[in-house]
Amino acid sequence: MKHYRKIIGAIAALLLLIANPASAAKLGFEASFKGQQSGLDAKLSQVVVTKVSPNSPAKRAGLESGDIIEQVNGTPVAGSSSRNFYKSVSSLKPKEALVLSVQRSGKKLTVRIVAE
Repeated sequence: MKHYRKIIGAIAALLLLIANPASAAKLGFEASFKGQQSGLDAKLSQVVVTKVSPNSPAKRAGLESGDIIEQVNGTPVAGSSSRNFYKSVSSLKPKEALVLSVQRSGKKLTVRIVAE
């Protein structure tokens, strides 16, 4: 059952990205989540950056693969929904900023990504 939830969670995340394929290109990073699955949504416990595109806004801001995203624009990730997370990331317009509080190697950092 645990593996089933991970698969459904990955599918839900992909569906959300497919619904707005420009969102990944706009910021230049991809993420996966861990959480409690409910239909095509999940109550998040953790979001981890899985890929940062070269020469992207995320790369220029200093985001790295493996970073754990703890807050998005001051809103905690833990306990929020995967749908709300992707909505906040994909709704940015060019030149708007996304401020992420991340944990990297036990240290807390703030990363400000400006959308293209």
